[in-house]
Amino acid sequence: MEIKPQTSADASARPYSLETVSCPNCQAALVRGMRFCRTCGYRLGEGLAEYTETRRFDGAMPPVPVSAPYTVPQMAAQPTTTLAPNCRRSRRGRRMNWLMWPLLAIIISSASGGAVLRNRPLGRLRESISRMLGLNNSPAPFVARSFFGTKGFTTVDQGAMIDAVVPNSPAEHVGLIGGDIVTRFDGHDVTGSGDMTRLLRTTPIGKAVEVIYLRDGEVKVVTLSTASSATFNADTDILMGLTGEQGFLGVDNYERVPVPGTNLYGVRLGQVLSNRPADIGGLRKGDIIIEFNGTPIRTTDEFEARIHRAQPGDLIKAVVMRDGTQQEINVKMGRR
Repeated sequence: MEIKPQTSADASARPYSLETVSCPNCQAALVRGMRFCRTCGYRLGEGLAEYTETRRFDGAMPPVPVSAPYTVPQMAAQPTTTLAPNCRRSRRGRRMNWLMWPLLAIIISSASGGAVLRNRPLGRLRESISRMLGLNNSPAPFVARSFFGTKGFTTVDQGAMIDAVVPNSPAEHVGLIGGDIVTRFDGHDVTGSGDMTRLLRTTPIGKAVEVIYLRDGEVKVVTLSTASSATFNADTDILMGLTGEQGFLGVDNYERVPVPGTNLYGVRLGQVLSNRPADIGGLRKGDIIIEFNGTPIRTTDEFEARIHRAQPGDLIKAVVMRDGTQQEINVKMGRR
């Protein structure tokens, strides 16, 4: 079909219109120069003139002539563009995200007193990051306060029970032992371990204080002078005198229990190891220890401390309750 172009007379009649042609397929009016009909999609201007053959510039192969009327046209290469500003910002943002993780670790460690990153090699990582960021990594200075002389306190119904006494401490000097229950300290009522911690923190070092306590149901009163906690600022084993040679008894799985028919508490043996000092001396499973080497035994912590503080080879006297009767048993301590 022959395409009739628009005449100059028609163009002059409509001065503002573009030159148009008709689609050979659907006869729709098209602007001259269009390659496809926007109405039916018919391709205009079929023929080899629409394509450019591919040529190789290295001379390896001769040019391949175009024989088929339809070939896939190659897409034009897109020009290379520079990095957009938002991409640069994204890269900076990723660097900031990596930096936030070490900062978060330092904040968590500081809030937990350093327990999270206390072990190596995490501790070294924390120190390196702190130096890099110019942060102060030195530990908080130790602040001395009044020291009572116990391994710790346990809250009970009547007050704060002493777990065990520290050797050569104010508590031991006035005869306190593990199992004593402090009910009043320096004129203040004591309802638990928290009260003792608070009162010792606010009591001046070296002050003479009155201590009211219960032992085996009886009310007792002593006066002691608090010491500086800096004097006893050491590892728990050193604090309890558990260094050097220690005694060995050969018992296990013991627990604090009330003694039937009395106001006493003692430590009941759950297991006596065969051919060990306790077994050789005559101690048996189920015996309730109420005294060991002259010290009343009311808690497991006090019992353990007195065993370890005994010297190997010492002959000690253990007072036990067995089948409702009190017995004395001599045991030669072994070496731990």
